[in-house]
This record gives sequence, structure tokens and C-alpha cells, in this order.
Amino acid sequence: MPRAAFWNEQAELPLQPDVGDGGDEGSRSLRVHALCLNLDCFTAHLHGKALPLTRLEFDILLYLAQQSHRLVSNEEIMRQVVRGVYRPESSLVRVHISHLRRKLGAEAGLIGTVRGRGFRLLRS
Repeated sequence: MPRAAFWNEQAELPLQPDVGDGGDEGSRSLRVHALCLNLDCFTAHLHGKALPLTRLEFDILLYLAQQSHRLVSNEEIMRQVVRGVYRPESSLVRVHISHLRRKLGAEAGLIGTVRGRGFRLLRS
């Protein structure tokens, strides 16, 4: 399966040319605050520094960025990103969100949580 199989061309956040946040100039990227996701290289940069993300962490962060205008449930992340069967008792999504927050450090607040409902990447 291609890495960005779930890429939504109609996503509210447009692709922007990357101009120096650690990616190659002219590459397709998605920016939210100080976070830059390079869609050509599947890399992430925060304040110009590379974030060491696993494939699944990158894919979850990308999906949250694409859907930043709304809340995304655990079930939706499992179906759309992990491509797995959703089990309410599974902590897979929560664990990866926790890993992402740890890697985002001082910017961990970018990933908002509505308890019992889901997650969203905060715009401001």
C-alpha cells in the first residue's frame, strides 16, 4: 500500500512549497504552526529540526493535519490510517499519540484531546 494512500486532495490545508524548514526546496509539504510535514520524503520538522518519527507516527500526524478543522476519533484513525479493525479496548492510537506528544516536546499541545471523543491538531 502506498504510504500516502489516505491523502485527501480536498483537505482544507493546502500543500505549500517547502522553503527551508529542513526539507528540499520545492517539495510538497503541509505546515501547521512550526510543524512542517514533507510529503515527498515523509519527514517532519519542528522549528526547522528533524523529528524522528516512525511511519505510523508520521501518517497519524499527517492525517490529523489534513483534518485539523475537525475532531478525529480513535476509530477513524484506526480505519483510515492504521487500516485495522477498531476495538474499543485497544490503546494503539492513544499510545502513538503519546509518542508523538513526547517527540513534539514543548509543542505537544498541538495535539488536542477531547476525552472519550478523539483528537485534533490545533491551529492556534
